[in-house]
Amino acid sequence: MGTASSNPVHPAMHFDMDKKMASVGVQDAKGVTTLIQRGPDGTVHTLGSVAVQPLLAPAPLHCPPLANRWSAANRADFTAKPSAYTFGQVVSALRKTLRAYVDFGQEEATLVACWIVGTYFHPLFPAFPRLALNGERGSGKTRVLQLIALTAFNGRLEITPTQAVLYRSIDPLRCTFCIDEAEHVMGIGDIIRSGYKRGGYVTRNEKQGDKYVPVSYRVDAPMAFGSINELDATDMDRSLRIVMEKSANKAIVNLEVQDTAPIFTQLRDALHRLALMSWEKVDEVRRSLDTPHPALIGRPWELFKPLFVIAKLAELPGCTDHLLALAEQRIGAEPTLPDEGRALFQEIQKRLALYDSVKVYPKLLMAGMHLDLTVPVSAKRVGALLRRYGFKAEKETARGIPYHLTRDDFLTRAKRWGFAASGFSVPSTEHWDCDKGPSLDALPALKE
Repeated sequence: MGTASSNPVHPAMHFDMDKKMASVGVQDAKGVTTLIQRGPDGTVHTLGSVAVQPLLAPAPLHCPPLANRWSAANRADFTAKPSAYTFGQVVSALRKTLRAYVDFGQEEATLVACWIVGTYFHPLFPAFPRLALNGERGSGKTRVLQLIALTAFNGRLEITPTQAVLYRSIDPLRCTFCIDEAEHVMGIGDIIRSGYKRGGYVTRNEKQGDKYVPVSYRVDAPMAFGSINELDATDMDRSLRIVMEKSANKAIVNLEVQDTAPIFTQLRDALHRLALMSWEKVDEVRRSLDTPHPALIGRPWELFKPLFVIAKLAELPGCTDHLLALAEQRIGAEPTLPDEGRALFQEIQKRLALYDSVKVYPKLLMAGMHLDLTVPVSAKRVGALLRRYGFKAEKETARGIPYHLTRDDFLTRAKRWGFAASGFSVPSTEHWDCDKGPSLDALPALKE
């Protein structure tokens, strides 16, 4: 055990700008809090229950679902030799895990991964966006909330929480709340609306001895919602929205989320380390980062900024572009296709240059896309991209899931996504079916 700052600290997550000190609190199964602090000289102190109690404000709250969010073995290793993975490694691992369980497009996977990482730093940001997942039954909303709850800082999956449950948990635990069936939750709108921004409080008169005194509770905390329909306009204005669709990928749909799977422990361990080792980098980038688009200002920039900060620190190819594409949708700006999207549109354009419509499988588009990309894509990824840009899948066959693409639909979507379509002056024939016709790649007119 060691000694550290004697100033009051938050029992769950605390960043002290002046003293250059950060701490994370971890409960055991009995609710006993251990505080791991990293000081300005880089040394790490572990403070046990006796030493830590006088330092904590507000008082710790026993919450059995949050026991051992940072594993004891990993904490011991970190205390002995402080180190952490990079932002890029953590964001990449999160994206890979998300896409193993959810049929996400790459843009959506990047947004959720950066959002999860951001929950470990959210007190550093003046505002942190709500995440709104909308879609029909069976589209995967609950599964995404499960994954967030298993990996975000003090994540909790809740059904119909009351206002009191929220504000009494947020203040001492700084939970990340994942609220399913959100359209049926009543009475928490004030917390949803004000709690996305730092500085909001709920005050209640509570009995202390023989008197009632006003007691204030902070309400700023990350929240993710799952609902069939959108929440009301005010709540959505504080949220980043992801529209979920049912997946036809049986391998993903049938994969069960086991909360005891080692990957979730490993991700949480890595994220706790990252919070203590790199919080100053996050704050530095937060202070200096400028909007990547002239129209991304005001509240939309306030919401997206924490994610762009994480993406910048991750330094992964396409990461910032993925967020920018989603931000442009939010503000109605002229969209910018990321490299994967551009390669996909180019391959579709080649095939529709001679035909009004074509039937293709993602695997047929994959090879040509490889020529335009530095990182290869899988057939599964091509299918996800087709759905991402609005192309509709047909009924699955023995060869896979086909897509019926038409010139008119392609030109509409090309305009929507800012792809400069060309090469359609050649007279076309009616239809080409990949299950019946010759290979389009064999035609000289379609070769580069």
